[in-house]
Amino acid sequence: MVQMRQVVQDLQKGKEVTKNLHLFKDAMLTYGKRFAMTRTSLNYPSHRDLVSDSMEMMYFSDKLVQSINDVNYVIDHLHEERIDLDKAEKIRATVKENMETITGLADHFIVLEYILNRIEYRHKPIPDRFLDADKCRKIIIYLIERARGSEYGSFGQWMDILEQLPVRMTKERFYQRLRDGMHLYVGGDKKSFSELIYSIRTTAVMNDKKEWEEEYPESYRFMKELEAVDYYALDKMGYITYHTNLQHQLKELDRFIHVLQLLQQLANDIYAIHLAESEGVGSVPEEEIYYSIAAKLYGLPDEKLGKTIRELHDEFVKLEGIQEECYGQFLVGESVIDELLSAYGKEIDENNLRESFEKIKRVGILISNSAFADLEDEEGASDIIDEAYVNEHLETIIHDFEKLFEGKQKLAIRAMMAKALVCLPSFLDGRQVPQYIDDAFAACDDEAEKAASIEIISAYMCKYR
Repeated sequence: MVQMRQVVQDLQKGKEVTKNLHLFKDAMLTYGKRFAMTRTSLNYPSHRDLVSDSMEMMYFSDKLVQSINDVNYVIDHLHEERIDLDKAEKIRATVKENMETITGLADHFIVLEYILNRIEYRHKPIPDRFLDADKCRKIIIYLIERARGSEYGSFGQWMDILEQLPVRMTKERFYQRLRDGMHLYVGGDKKSFSELIYSIRTTAVMNDKKEWEEEYPESYRFMKELEAVDYYALDKMGYITYHTNLQHQLKELDRFIHVLQLLQQLANDIYAIHLAESEGVGSVPEEEIYYSIAAKLYGLPDEKLGKTIRELHDEFVKLEGIQEECYGQFLVGESVIDELLSAYGKEIDENNLRESFEKIKRVGILISNSAFADLEDEEGASDIIDEAYVNEHLETIIHDFEKLFEGKQKLAIRAMMAKALVCLPSFLDGRQVPQYIDDAFAACDDEAEKAASIEIISAYMCKYR
């Protein structure tokens, strides 16, 4: 196989440009197809097994079942037929829509779990170790101070911890934190700002989509029922019932996410294979192993899956190291694509290679670890945004929060605030952490909520230690 580093070096030196541009294109798409074939061979048996087990325990929407059937059909018949690129892209997009539905429901249930956690100790004795909030606060501050600069003291881990602190702030103070955080994006690019808005809207559960009710009616009904509960009036048996049902919902949603992560990788690889072949990439060495695995699973009853998958061990061994090799080679070329497009735009157009280079970029996204990434940026994604643009979106999101908070209980509003705050890049810097913790505990007069916060934060600190 072609070594990408050599091809790249030759192009950077201007050697045989036309020949090496074609060589670059062919090699990149070949490595992409080899990677996709290998990953599909390894993932498909696990996918079949996971779906089989999950369907025995959980309700799958018709839309998700159709996505699974579409992916399975293409993989089962790849040895004899291909689909067009539009169909491959549509299959991928539909899987992604399924994931957005599941994660949307999950985000809502996570906020509801946040609320129920805050009232847990209203219904059972508070352990002695959580009664001394002042002592626990000092320990938490000490641990975070000690963590600063260490491998487990990352910004994301701090946010996991700080999110669990009691929230006591007026709406105006909350909106001011939104203003401060969002204004940091003035002078930045539109894509990054859009990602911030999306993150706030999803984690603070500002979305409620009709398809959630259509596709998962029981989960949606329970979500709406739990949102309407008077949390402070809930008795012990009511709390236990709701908490038990909520944990069941979260467990199911977590399993759905695992199903969809594998399904998305398979859909991505199907699309990558078809993109490579649309540019003339022929058979690759891994193809025969893939066909062998797919043939053994084709039409197999669920009860025989486990035994058959165990018997595929020798096939899996043949694929060891191939993903790493192919992806490493692909990354070498991917790192210079924009450089080549800039340096050799004329030659690329003269040889009708521009579309091929765009397909290489797309394959790079498909085989990356970002399984659900958009294949194309929105128009103007790299545009620099000004203060007026930020203010316009800020006014909209504050207006939407006002509507969201209407009629909501304080516990629910605080949960939404906590989720939104940790999305902001300027939420806190390291020097502000101790004071924020002090203020959070001092402002909270609910001993049950303080105990719950301390318990959850303590678990996080043990996890990250």
